Amino acid sequence: MRSTIALACLAATAGWAGSAFAANIEAGTYVAGGGAPIRLLVQPTQDGNVAFLLHRSSRGGICLMSGMAKPVGDTITWTSNSGAALAIRFDGRGAAIDTANALPQNCDGAPRIAGSYVYDSPTIEFDRAEIGAVQSALNGAGYRLGQVDGILGQRSMAAVRDYQQKNNLPAPDDGLTVETVAHLASGGRTVEAKPGAPTPIAPSTAPATGAAPPVAPADTAAATPSAPTPDSPPPPLRWLSPIPDRLIPMLEARYAPMVAPAVINWRDAPFQVAEMELDEKPGQLTPDVIVFWNDAKHCDANGCPWEILAEGSQSLTPVADGKAHDLGLAPSYSAGKRDLLVDGSRLFRWTGKGWAPEYYKPEKVR
Repeated sequence: MRSTIALACLAATAGWAGSAFAANIEAGTYVAGGGAPIRLLVQPTQDGNVAFLLHRSSRGGICLMSGMAKPVGDTITWTSNSGAALAIRFDGRGAAIDTANALPQNCDGAPRIAGSYVYDSPTIEFDRAEIGAVQSALNGAGYRLGQVDGILGQRSMAAVRDYQQKNNLPAPDDGLTVETVAHLASGGRTVEAKPGAPTPIAPSTAPATGAAPPVAPADTAAATPSAPTPDSPPPPLRWLSPIPDRLIPMLEARYAPMVAPAVINWRDAPFQVAEMELDEKPGQLTPDVIVFWNDAKHCDANGCPWEILAEGSQSLTPVADGKAHDLGLAPSYSAGKRDLLVDGSRLFRWTGKGWAPEYYKPEKVR
């Protein structure tokens, strides 16, 4: 199911007379020139900012960046929480994107997101990858939607509307807006653009954002962050869609025997996959692979199977497993590894060899 927004109606709701909300800045959907699989969604916000969502899908993975910025003339400049930097210049019914350094890995390959974009439609439709990123962000904000499936169902829509209400965001009939996505991604932070500096440069340190925002679609494939502290809020699990080609042979070797004689359709696999750096030194070790099954054949009243696999050069080694309705990351660490939170309450801690549930152990028996 897709969420469709008529920008003319939304512009009126936000206090704009029409879809053109600044000189030569047209609200709607833009597509990359040359047929590259990249699109840019643009929308006015209620306080005169410009909200955008940039989405590229390629063999290198999905790049999703979203934010808000104050326009200066026909240009908005923006720097993400991780240092990714963009300048978007609008010209009539087209746009051009310039990028600075520190883009997330999946956003910095070919085809590059820098270049020209053509205005395509005043209508915005969110696809499953974008909705899935929103669901992950809402999970990270405490809504506990459970499994991310990229479908804007009743439960997800209720969370969207509640988030909009609590943050004084417009809530049109169709529900999800680019402003809502950008607000989730940036924690409400708006970049104040500076005249005469149309191309932003990533700062040497992360920009101050006040309270730590929920990690969200802003950087689905985030650049390597600094080592977290034990009090760092846990990031949401970022489910990969499609599953990266490099993981398929290893996942095939592990799971094909489990579903035999059926054959896994990798365009619609019976499980979701995420890659996360669960240690305290991001970038220094290969990420852990998290697999959460979503096929009813493998689920029961206790939930669906999940596994965490340590990624080697040619194989995946299981280090934890179980069944759950919901799987997330806890804010705490044990022996340098992020704790897991199963069904919102069961804590799994790192034992040195894998994750295991923490059970109450009485100090003495009376």
